[in-house]
Amino acid sequence: MSKEGCPRGKHLSEPPVGVVVLAAGTSSRLGREKQLLPWHGMPLLGHVLRQALGARVSTVVAVLGHNAKGIREAVEPFLGSEERLLWVVNPDYLAKGMSSSLALGVKSLPAGAAGVIFLLGDQPLVRTEHLEALLCPFGAMEDPSRAILAASWADHRCHPVLFGSGFFPELVEVNGDEGARSLIQKYRSCVTEVPVDADTSLDVDTWEDYGRWLETQEDSTPAGGARYDIIYMNEHAEVVDRPRASRAIIREFDREGNVIFETTFALIRHDRQYRGDPQ
Repeated sequence: MSKEGCPRGKHLSEPPVGVVVLAAGTSSRLGREKQLLPWHGMPLLGHVLRQALGARVSTVVAVLGHNAKGIREAVEPFLGSEERLLWVVNPDYLAKGMSSSLALGVKSLPAGAAGVIFLLGDQPLVRTEHLEALLCPFGAMEDPSRAILAASWADHRCHPVLFGSGFFPELVEVNGDEGARSLIQKYRSCVTEVPVDADTSLDVDTWEDYGRWLETQEDSTPAGGARYDIIYMNEHAEVVDRPRASRAIIREFDREGNVIFETTFALIRHDRQYRGDPQ
């Protein structure tokens, strides 16, 4: 996806741009932390952070909230020692919504950041190349401070999105779960759409979403030809169908059938239904 004239290699982008990964939510519709779902041999959030760290960005801020300690402990071992990664915890993620995480992420960027790219912690189809696709034209602009660059696929905007530093004062004042969408609407004339090669806006909200995604990944994992199994069990450790399950075991296998990642979730249920499941 690199374009002619774009810098290559490991050096950081100029001007410096940071990434904020929003991962503070409760995953209420799924019933358990989606940040920890297996994805390409690691927790889903680990995969998203690795893609961000693969780009020529100065800082990656991971904003946690619900079960912050447990999520960080589960994800951090997959990322190694990375000086550019900053973990922050949003105490207001429930009361003030996603926008409070967005604002905290912007405030946590180092002084001198010329822009910020926003990612969601449950969008694993965003790849390093997609971030680079925004960094290249941003770095070539004469005055990028009032620029908004948004990835697009099939004539509609998707993720990621890059805001120049001129928008930082307004980004830290947004409210509720609207996120930065209101600024994109307000400053439509500042938006440049950058075509990417996939609909990166797809996210994981339900077990059905996750299952559909797994079906698309059989030939795209690092091991190649990997498959996933989801086993539902009740409190007596008996295999059951999903409506009667109290926990789920998710296993990822490589081409030879070896388990390369496994996790167990206790499922949160309300009135015999998973929170957020269709009635």
